[in-house]
Amino acid sequence: MVPQLAALWRGEAVALWLEELWQENVARARRSEASFRAHYERHRKPSQSWGLMRSGSWVELSQECVALDGALGVDERSVAGLCFFAPSIDGGCGLECEASSRCPFHRKSSLWAELAMELFQQAARRCVLELPEVVMVGRRGTVFDFERWYLERRGQDWGKADWERFEGDPLAVGLALLGRRAAVWGWGDGGYGEGLLGWLGPEECGVWMEAWRARGPDLGEVDGRMAVMMERVSGMIGACFEAGCGVVLLRS
Repeated sequence: MVPQLAALWRGEAVALWLEELWQENVARARRSEASFRAHYERHRKPSQSWGLMRSGSWVELSQECVALDGALGVDERSVAGLCFFAPSIDGGCGLECEASSRCPFHRKSSLWAELAMELFQQAARRCVLELPEVVMVGRRGTVFDFERWYLERRGQDWGKADWERFEGDPLAVGLALLGRRAAVWGWGDGGYGEGLLGWLGPEECGVWMEAWRARGPDLGEVDGRMAVMMERVSGMIGACFEAGCGVVLLRS
């Protein structure tokens, strides 16, 4: 997926599935512009922004971007570093760097960040397997809920304590990766934290499960709804690890 998105950004030919995905978005934008002609006579047309995506003038995200790694996830492996980034309709990055003016996800970008984020999430969803079977975590499956669960299991008062001081704990880091790894481009419309939140790779699932099995059962009690949430999360991570694949957290 990443090489194909990079090629599209450079204005090069891409795989058929991505070309069709891009064309579908352009066609949808043009239908909207035709239906609301009076509005778009006064405002920027989304089809123009879809066209700009393939102008070849944007940053090489996997090479020049200081916020993202080669897999286009937030390039941090600490709780504090991951939680520094927050999804936003204007893009999830506010860092100032040499490439910020050419970055589609920077809040000062001239590209319509919402559309670029939509394309990236559509592409990422194409990589989601149907097996293991999808698990519904419930409305509490956000990074804030993970933090609350984590702190309460340690007898800490959520709201007064801070899980950033547990930087070396793979349980905390793994949950932060699930809740914030895609923060730069994972924002979704809705108003309740929707979008593609984050993921763990196969090896990261293994590291997390090892920590969960070693120390998870020995931690303190939490609110019953939080306990159910984490039972589902840990079950899914374990199932994905056994299947040799990663796990992604989507909120809709």
